[in-house]
Formats: sequence, structure tokens, C-alpha cells
Amino acid sequence: MVRIDERIVSMDYSKSELVADVCEVIALPQVCMQIVSMVDDPFCTIDDIANAITYDISLTVKLLKIANSPAYGFSGRIATVHEAVKTIGTSLIRDLVFATEMITSFSKLDIDIVTLKDYWRKCVYQAVAAKIIGEHVRATDAQRLFVCGLLLDLGELIIMNQLPEESKTIKNAYNINPELIQIHLAEKKFLGFDHTEVGSLLAENWHFPDCIVSCIRNHHHIERETKYTKEVAIANIADYLARLSCSHRDVCEILSISQQALDVISLTEKDILGLLDEIDMMHNDAIKVFLSDDFLNYKSA
Repeated sequence: MVRIDERIVSMDYSKSELVADVCEVIALPQVCMQIVSMVDDPFCTIDDIANAITYDISLTVKLLKIANSPAYGFSGRIATVHEAVKTIGTSLIRDLVFATEMITSFSKLDIDIVTLKDYWRKCVYQAVAAKIIGEHVRATDAQRLFVCGLLLDLGELIIMNQLPEESKTIKNAYNINPELIQIHLAEKKFLGFDHTEVGSLLAENWHFPDCIVSCIRNHHHIERETKYTKEVAIANIADYLARLSCSHRDVCEILSISQQALDVISLTEKDILGLLDEIDMMHNDAIKVFLSDDFLNYKSA
């Protein structure tokens, strides 16, 4: 380590090494890889995919909880995995399998800087906000935006786990003035890379869908995205609203959403304000599912 003007710069780690180290500790269950292969296989049927999921009892419970949650709008109507796959679709089921297993797996990491419940509470807010904004602008796949929002900041968890001292310095810099020093800029300043680079690298390594990888990589850099522009813009706004919500600040006083993101989806700040009550209500319902013991299987901080 070298220290420059009270800044800590890691000379020992690259983003690739961080991801590689985490992958040694955490491996996605085999069922995840199996579902990915099956969804991409034109000869696999819905029944084949549902049967593969059903063999994993824990995953089955989680998926049915999500499918019947307010976030997906099928409250109490989906009784089996077969119904879930038929109703939600194979591609989204694949995304949800990834998301649910990522939450469970990453909640086993040792992290002292934040409590994992606080971290996932923010992620669920991002997920809900992305979905509701997506529905409002008639995005092609608003349900996938829920998964995008849920996984946006995986890179933060990796950095906090692998570089705890550097992360404390970054958090202190951010807490001094979060409105002026965005967390990804603080990471870039102290580490030479940020959580979007780390998270998207992991997502690529684990063969996440391109849309999710792009949202993770570019939600702080909308100008870089050329394909999934609407999805990335929505992810940017969802991330901002989640950080604001978790800071317990009055959104009406300091709302300053990226104008570029608003222009991409043809909304105004007033439009976003009009969605906040709906986002808050669905968030309160969603955290009852995603912060339950079925998902967060770890010792409390």
C-alpha cells in the first residue's frame, strides 16, 4: 500500500484479481449453470427447466416467494415452479435464479463496513424503482429491470470484502459530502477502478445476460452505453433514488436526477416524484421477501 495525501491506493490488487478471489470463496450452485444452459438450448422445454429447479428445494421456495410477491403481481396465484416458468417466462426465470442465488451466496461474505441487511435493502429499492419506472415508460422488459436493479452494486460488496481498509477510507470520503463525491468517483480516486467495473466483470464471468451486464457496467456512465440505453438510464435513476432513500434525506429538497437519464426515457423530475409513493409501498412489501431468512442465511452483524 502507498498513502498519498491521506488517500489509500492499493498496488496489490486489480479488479480481475478481486473477482478471481471472490470466485474462489463463492461459487454459484450447479443449478444456476444448468438453468443457463437449458434456457439457451432450443431443445429444452419449459417442463425440463421447471423440473431442474424443483430438484433444489431451497431455490424452489425462494422463486415461489418472489413470483407471488407484489413485485411480480401474481400474489397467491402461482403454486408451482411449472406455473412460475410458464407465467414469467424462461429468460426471466433464469435471471431470477441468478439473483436469488447471488443474494444467498454473497450474504455469506465477511463485511464489517455495512450490515448486509442495509446493503440488500438498498438493492431491493433499486430493483423496485427500476421496475416501476420501466413500467411507466413502457420498457420492453420491465420485469428484467427488477433483476438489473437488484444486482447493480455487486461490485461494492466485492470491494468491501476484499479491500476493507480501503473501503473504509472511501466510505469516509463519501460520507463527508455524498452529494459532491459520488461513491464510484471516490472508488476510482482511491483504487483506480470502481464497483461498476468489478461487478460487470463478475457478471460477465458468470454469463449474465448482456442487458444486466450493461446496466451494472454503465449505470454511472450513461454516455458509454449504445445498445441498452433506456435500461441503463433507468438503472441510473433507480440507483440515485435508492442512495437518497437510504440517506434518509428529503427527496423533494435535493432531487437532482441526471438530466441525460431523464432525456433518454422522456421523463421529468416531476414525473419521478410522482412515482415515489408507489416505489416506497412496493419496496416495503418486497423487503419482507428478500430480507427473509430464506434469502439471508448468515449471522447477524
